[in-house]
Amino acid sequence: MVSLNNLQDRAHVSHAVAHGWITSETMSKSKIWSRTEWRNKRSEFVKDKGCQWCGSKNSLVIHHTKTPIRFQQIVHQVGQALLHQKVKEEEFEFQVEARKVCPRCNSQSIYKRTTISPKYRCTRCGYVFEKTKAIRVNTGWLSREDWNQFWTKYRSAIEEKAAELSRKGHIYYMSLEDCIVLCKKCHFAIHKGLVLCKDCGKKYHPQQYSTCWDCIPDSEWKKETEREHKKIETMLPCGSKVMVEAGFWEFGGTFETCLHYCPNNEDINRCDDFSKWYEEYSSEKDKEKEE
Repeated sequence: MVSLNNLQDRAHVSHAVAHGWITSETMSKSKIWSRTEWRNKRSEFVKDKGCQWCGSKNSLVIHHTKTPIRFQQIVHQVGQALLHQKVKEEEFEFQVEARKVCPRCNSQSIYKRTTISPKYRCTRCGYVFEKTKAIRVNTGWLSREDWNQFWTKYRSAIEEKAAELSRKGHIYYMSLEDCIVLCKKCHFAIHKGLVLCKDCGKKYHPQQYSTCWDCIPDSEWKKETEREHKKIETMLPCGSKVMVEAGFWEFGGTFETCLHYCPNNEDINRCDDFSKWYEEYSSEKDKEKEE
C-alpha cells in the first residue's frame, strides 16, 4: 500500500525545476538570504528600528509572522486534496482491511493475556473475552497499482498547481509583508512558542499565558502547582526508573507512566511486564469491588 507521504521530495523538486515551473532559488531560504536583493531589503527594513519585543538594537533579524510552506508540503496538500476528490468521484477506491476489535466497544486497543483467562482484554473499556470481533476499516490508502495509476495520470497537474502556489508564496516572502523586527534572542524564543513577559520584560513564557511564572503573585495555588511539577523518581513494572512530574504520577500512576515514559518505547499491549502488572492490578480492584 502507498500513500502520498511516501513520495520522495527531491523527485518533486527536480521534476518541477526541469519543467520550468519553479527555480532552485525559490526552494531554499538560504539561497534567498544570500542574494543581494534580499540583503538590501533586509537592511532597509531594519534601519533605525529596534526589537519589537525588548527594544534591543543589537543583532536584529526579520521575522515573518506568516511563513509560506515548502514546495514539497504544497505538493502533498494538493495531491491529497485531489486524491480524496477522485475517491469521492469513485474514480479510485481506498483499501479496506479487517481489524480485530473488542466485541463490546469496537476498540482496536486490545491485548492478549498469556497466564489468565479469558484470553483478551480491552484497555479502553476493560472488557475481557475469549474471541475478538472482526470489522472492516477504511485504511485511507490506495493499492500500489491504483497509486501508480493515479500518480502517472495526475502528477503533472499536481506539481504544476503546487508550483503556482509556491511562486505566490515566494513573492509574498520577498515582499516582507506581515514582518516584524526582533533581536536574535527574541527570534529564538518565538520559534519555541514563547513570548516576552509584559510585566518584567525579561523572561519568556508560553503564548497561552499572560505572564511569566516569576511574575505570578505568591499563593497556595502557586505552591501546589510547583509541587505538582516537581520531578520525582518512579519505578516501572520492568524495573526501569524514570523521572516524572509528581502531578502526572498522582493522576496516571503506573499505567500512564508506562504508556508515555517507557524507556524502551515499547507498546504496553506487547510488554510482558506491563501485562503481568495489569493483571495483578485488575485482580486487586475486582477484590475491592467484591468486598
